[in-house]
Amino acid sequence: MICMMNFEMLRPKTLEEALRMLTNNEGSSVPKSGGTDLLVWMKKRTIHPEVLVDLSRIKELHQLEITRDGNLSIGTNVTLNEIDTFLREQEILSALSDACESHSDYTLRNKATLVGNVCASVPSGDMIPALCCHDAIVEIVSEEETRQTPVLEFIIGPKKNVLNPNEIVSRVLVPLPEVTSTGCYLKSTRRSALDLAQASVACVILCENGVTEYRISCGAVSPRPLRVTEAEKLLRGKSTLSSSLIEHAAELAVEAVNPITDVRSSREYRLEMIRELTKRSLILCQERFKEVA
Repeated sequence: MICMMNFEMLRPKTLEEALRMLTNNEGSSVPKSGGTDLLVWMKKRTIHPEVLVDLSRIKELHQLEITRDGNLSIGTNVTLNEIDTFLREQEILSALSDACESHSDYTLRNKATLVGNVCASVPSGDMIPALCCHDAIVEIVSEEETRQTPVLEFIIGPKKNVLNPNEIVSRVLVPLPEVTSTGCYLKSTRRSALDLAQASVACVILCENGVTEYRISCGAVSPRPLRVTEAEKLLRGKSTLSSSLIEHAAELAVEAVNPITDVRSSREYRLEMIRELTKRSLILCQERFKEVA
């Protein structure tokens, strides 16, 4: 016998109205945007909200724009397909664009949102490594205040973040590089589509006045987001990477992560995939950088 879950759906038209609804139903309400994670969790009964606050009618949360201070502002309701199209038209943030295309399939990406992927806060979230490489900021609003926190600090554990029950993530801000840059995102999965990452790596290269900087972030291999800072230090200033240098950086990436064994993969396999994906991402980034330099 299947027992249906009862809940109330509220559909505010303004952000202020949505925040008031969350406050009035604090502890029993959950905000919903695309819902591609939330509805699955509700079906599996891992969460049991009494009230869903649907954000889809709030126009200001659909904004996708480059701000005057040089950030890409991604509203809560902006879908992955919308982001991917915008990034490719503007020829910016290629690591984030790769991440958008790697997520699920085209149909789901018409509903799935970047903010939702961040708020789900699962280690395998495709958007998270690329956002970490670009020092993205999460903007959080409540009835009392607006605050900002780096995405590296927003997620504090598997499915855990700093968001309070009466708060909403209104947008994610991604600083646009003011220098020549490129990047990529690669992941390992059990099948080619509709699967979560077993391991993933985002890599970004930036070059200013001949000085090259590398940023590397890994996904699905640690409880919270991380940057492979030791590998970044090793590679800084290297315009061309030798095979031995790439091997060394990959080894440092392996040392930085702490994966688990679960139904999708073993710890040992994840470690080997981080090694391989780090090498591949560095090689691919170098190739792409030659095209934009």
